[in-house]
Formats: sequence, C-alpha cells, structure tokens
Amino acid sequence: PSVLDYPVGSVPVLNWILYTYGLSAVAFWLANWFLKLQGDDVLTVAIDAAATLFLFLLVTLEINSLFHPDPQARERIDFLERATYVAAWGAFALVALWHDSRSPSNVSLWTWRIAGGLALAGAVVIQSLVMNPVFTGEAVGSTPIVNGLLLGFAVPALLAAAAAWWLGRSTDVVSRTAAGAGAVFLVFVLLSSEVRHLFDPAFDRNPFDAEGAELYLYSVVWLAFGVALLAMGMWRRVAAARHAGMAVVCLAICKVFLIDMSGLNELLR
Repeated sequence: PSVLDYPVGSVPVLNWILYTYGLSAVAFWLANWFLKLQGDDVLTVAIDAAATLFLFLLVTLEINSLFHPDPQARERIDFLERATYVAAWGAFALVALWHDSRSPSNVSLWTWRIAGGLALAGAVVIQSLVMNPVFTGEAVGSTPIVNGLLLGFAVPALLAAAAAWWLGRSTDVVSRTAAGAGAVFLVFVLLSSEVRHLFDPAFDRNPFDAEGAELYLYSVVWLAFGVALLAMGMWRRVAAARHAGMAVVCLAICKVFLIDMSGLNELLR
C-alpha cells in the first residue's frame, strides 16, 4: 500500500519500478513460453495474465514517477498527468487488441477490453465531463491548437477510432460502437475546448459566458465537423458516421436558432 511513497531517484524511468515490475513481467513471460510448450492449461492462462498485469503496472507507475519524482510533493493529479495515463492505457489496449487478432486468447481479449474501458471512461467521463480544464481552470498551455488539449482529447480519440476501425469486421458490436462513439464525442469536446481556449487561454471566465465571435465560432466548427462526418459516412458507407454527422448538424442548427439568434431584435430577429 505504500508503493507510491517510495523514492524513485533522480533518473527518469531507470529506477526500482523498472526492474521490480519489468523483470517480473519478463519472468512471467518466459515461464508462460515454457509452459505453452507443454500445453495450454489453467496455469498457462494465469501466468499470462500475471505477465500482462505486471506490464500494465510498470507503465502506470513509471508515468506516476515522471510526474511525481518526489513522492512527498504529490498533491493531486492534474490534467496532463491524467491525459498521459489515458493515452498510455489506450495504447496498451490497442496493442493487446492487435495481439488478440494475431493470437486469440482470453487474456488478450479481456486485456484490451479492460484497458480500453479504463482509457475510454477516463477520457469521456473524467477528462471531458467531470474534470474538463474548461471547467476546472487547469493550465494546458497558451499556444492555440497545439497545447495539452491535443494530448487529453485528440490522442484518445485517435486511439478509439483506430480500435473501432480494427473491430470493423469483428462480431463484438458493443465494443466497436463504444469505441466509435467515444472517438466522435472526444473530437467534439476537443473542437469545443479549442474554441474556448482560443478566446480564453487560461480558462478564467465562466465557460457558459460566451458571446459574439466565440459564440458564432462554436456553431461554425460544429457544423463543419458534422458535415465532415456525413461526408465520411457516405464515402466509406458507414451508417454510424452518417447518423453521428446528422446529430451534430442538428445540434449546430438548434444552437444557431435558439442561442445565437436569441440576441437579435425586431427585423433581424
């Protein structure tokens, strides 16, 4: 229970986490390789799962050590650290999905499902809805477009889209739908957050206090995104993309009529 309180030293990555969890994962992998020569049984599955678990812990704890080299200075997990966890877990899930497609096994199957579920939940629920920097005011950098929002939303969106594409021929409709819907939602949040960041880089103002050019830019960006989804859905003949595009376009139209035009008076109205 005190693993996060151990000092990790001054050299990033090359610390006790690497040899403790890394060597353990390698040892389990070698044991699994030898056991498979004798046959695939319950023990082989258990050893394979242990190797995967230690590898996942290695990645997670190394990220923690990069952001908290001094355990005593740890206060809370900020946006960029959460985004790094989500990106790493999503990449971990994608590698497990690739491995499962080449060498199907229950361990690989549940590895990409669990790791992918953690990454998707972290990106959609935590990053986008609960602790979005637009609402919390966390720093993501002052540069327009190229800032921490790309790591927090664009990277998991790309990973989710890659998973949905990889699952295109799979019978796992639930996972494919969740990955595709997550990718569309994260791109929508990214575009909206980038517009907000353009007008308020420090996220100091009330996120719902938008007016003028900012208010209209949301509509333009949402409409362009919806049209792009519609075009992609028609070009690739993907019904889900067409439906998502129509939903975004309808949302943009409703915003234009109900919000953007609400300030107009008399003849202009």
